[in-house]
Amino acid sequence: MYVFKDVIAVPALESRYDMVTGNWETNTFLFAFAVQVDGLTMQGIGVAYVPGRITLQGFHNQFGLDKYQGLLHVATTKLAEWG
Repeated sequence: MYVFKDVIAVPALESRYDMVTGNWETNTFLFAFAVQVDGLTMQGIGVAYVPGRITLQGFHNQFGLDKYQGLLHVATTKLAEWG
């Protein structure tokens, strides 16, 4: 979970097998919530789907997700395919 002053972003990983290529794909869903001034109220404001996983997700990397001028910026990576 990434917490900003007025937004909370919650990532969720998805892994699925592509039967055509025979490879596993990893993708990230992002759920964004606006936090009201009182700090007690939240409202869903968006859902996004991006290929790969957030950079170093699970290691609390502060640079994998950022908010700038009202937009969320996401840095993702994909694992190398072995064959």
